[in-house]
Amino acid sequence: MTRFGIMQLALPARGSGAERSGTYVPDRIWRGFHSDGRKHGLQVLFFRVEDVDFARGRVHAWTSSSPDGRSGWRRGWHPLPHVLYENYPIGPKGKSRRAVGMKRAFARLGIPVFNPSFFNKAELQRLLSASEVRRFLPAGKAARSVSDVTGLLRRHRSVYLKPVNGTQGRGILELKRRSHGRVKVKSGKRADRVGRKEFIRIMSRLLRRERYLVQEGLSLRKKGRHKIDFRVIVHRGADGRWHSAGIRPKLGGSGSIVTNIHAGGSKTTWTRLSAWARRSGRPLPSARRLEEAALVAGRVLTRFRPTLSHLGIDVALDRRNRIFLLDFNPVPGRGLLTPSMMKRVTYLTTGFAKYLASRGASARNR
Repeated sequence: MTRFGIMQLALPARGSGAERSGTYVPDRIWRGFHSDGRKHGLQVLFFRVEDVDFARGRVHAWTSSSPDGRSGWRRGWHPLPHVLYENYPIGPKGKSRRAVGMKRAFARLGIPVFNPSFFNKAELQRLLSASEVRRFLPAGKAARSVSDVTGLLRRHRSVYLKPVNGTQGRGILELKRRSHGRVKVKSGKRADRVGRKEFIRIMSRLLRRERYLVQEGLSLRKKGRHKIDFRVIVHRGADGRWHSAGIRPKLGGSGSIVTNIHAGGSKTTWTRLSAWARRSGRPLPSARRLEEAALVAGRVLTRFRPTLSHLGIDVALDRRNRIFLLDFNPVPGRGLLTPSMMKRVTYLTTGFAKYLASRGASARNR
C-alpha cells in the first residue's frame, strides 16, 4: 500500500499520556485525511520531525485500523512514506528549521514533498506579470528605492506598500496622493498626512529596514465601509490538475485597508453576499469566473513549483466588477473553510498524494 506521510504537530508526541492510554482519537480533520486516504488506496502516517529515523529508513507514526478513523489509533514503526505533506505551523517567525531541513532530507531521497518553498510577494508579481495572469494583477513592482514608490504613486491615485514576506495583513501601508504634494499614509486605522520631504524620509527609513512590494491601489467593492474580497481555495487532485475547493467571502473591518480576519475582518457566505449584491442593484459575477482566475494562476505557478498542491488566493472586484488577484497564500488557514470545503480539501489533498507517489515526482524545486 502507498504510504502518505503527514508531518505535523497536532497529534500527541511519542511517550505522551495519550499514547500510553490507548484511547486517543484525533480531531475530525485528521480523521478525514485518514478516511479519504483509504479511499485513494493510501495508508496515512501522522508523525513529527523527531519521529523520523533515516538511518533505518523508518518513521514512528500514528495510524488507524478503522475505516473512518473514529477508533483504532496506535503509534508504531513504518517504512518511510512514498510522499510527504509537511504541515508544520508558520507562526510569526516562520517554520522551525528542523521542519524545513526534514523536507529537504526527504527530497534528497527522491520522495516527493508537498508545500515547496514559495515565492515572496515581489517574486510573484514579477513571475505572474510575465504570464497570462497579468490581466488579473494590479500594477506593481519590487520597491527597491523611494523613486519606485513615488513613480507608481504619480501614475495612480493610491498605492499599497506590502512587506514581501508579510502575512495576515501585517505591515501593509496605504498611500494616497493629496493636494499640494501631500500624501496620506494609512496603517490599519491610523492615518497621517505628510508633506513630500517627510514622506520621502518615512519611505527611506522603511525601505532600509525591510523589502516591500509597491502595488497599484484599487477602488474595491465595499459593503458600507467594509472592503470585500473572496478567499478562493484551489487544490490539485488525483488527476494532477487544479480544482476549486470553494469560495469564502471576507469583509474588512470598518474603514480598514485590509480584509484579513486577524486584522478585524469577518467572513460571510457566497449566498448571503450574492443576495445583498442583487438587492443593491449590482450583482456579483458568477463564482465560476472568480474561481477560474485563481485556477489560471495555480496552473502558471505549477511551471515553477511542480509539487505545488494548494493555494488560498484572495480575489477582489473593483467597482466595475473587474477581477483582480491580490494575494497568494501557500498555507491558507482552515478557519475560513466551511465543513463542505474542508471535506473537499482533504479528498483533493489525498488524491494529489496518490498522484505524486504514482509519478515518483522529484521535489527538488526549492
